[in-house]
Amino acid sequence: MSATNRGSERKVSDFYETPKWITGMFWKEFINHDLLLDNFSFMEPAAGNGKIIEATNKFFAANNLNKPIWSANEILPGCGEALAPLVEDKSKLTIQDYLTLPSPK
Repeated sequence: MSATNRGSERKVSDFYETPKWITGMFWKEFINHDLLLDNFSFMEPAAGNGKIIEATNKFFAANNLNKPIWSANEILPGCGEALAPLVEDKSKLTIQDYLTLPSPK
């Protein structure tokens, strides 16, 4: 999603947050296809400040669904403080390059 070479300056570490509204639209479309949305665990590999996690939790709450269990990873150390309250099990919050994490089992 980088605008490099298109007249815009590249953001440090390509930090482009997904707007909350688009996450809500995604879940609305998902639920419109009668796909089951309950008792989920999600891994957010590029969690940033947690905007996708927040929007997903809000959507699930508004639709009387169980809050997902989150694992989150972010490469930028400064994002850890914003992510900590969003990940209940702190062992599931990592601040490092996602591509260097061991493969999940």
